[in-house]
Amino acid sequence: MNKPLPRLTEKQRISVNTLVKNECCNYDEGNCLLLDDGETHCCPQLITYSLLCQYFRRAVLPLRPDLEDEILNQKQKGLCKDCNNPFIKKHHNQLYCISCARIRIRRQKALYMQRKRN
Repeated sequence: MNKPLPRLTEKQRISVNTLVKNECCNYDEGNCLLLDDGETHCCPQLITYSLLCQYFRRAVLPLRPDLEDEILNQKQKGLCKDCNNPFIKKHHNQLYCISCARIRIRRQKALYMQRKRN
């Protein structure tokens, strides 16, 4: 059972096309080298609103994790309770981004050691 291809918004499509033109090693002046069979073929990723090219999805898109997450919606997003910045949750009950979590853990350990010493 195949998953349907992710559909791109106009903003995502512009970002993807820019990424194809600048980062994809199979892109050559509008032609796709993977499809080269002696004739020139237009890069399919540039002419569609779907995430069509498997090479692009596996090799090029991971270069921009923010765009990859936005398109594929694989990871949960959350807002940090301390700094209110968006972050990608590693667990369903995670409340803080990594940097704020480190700070909170250090504070908790310091308070624990103070109480223990007294």
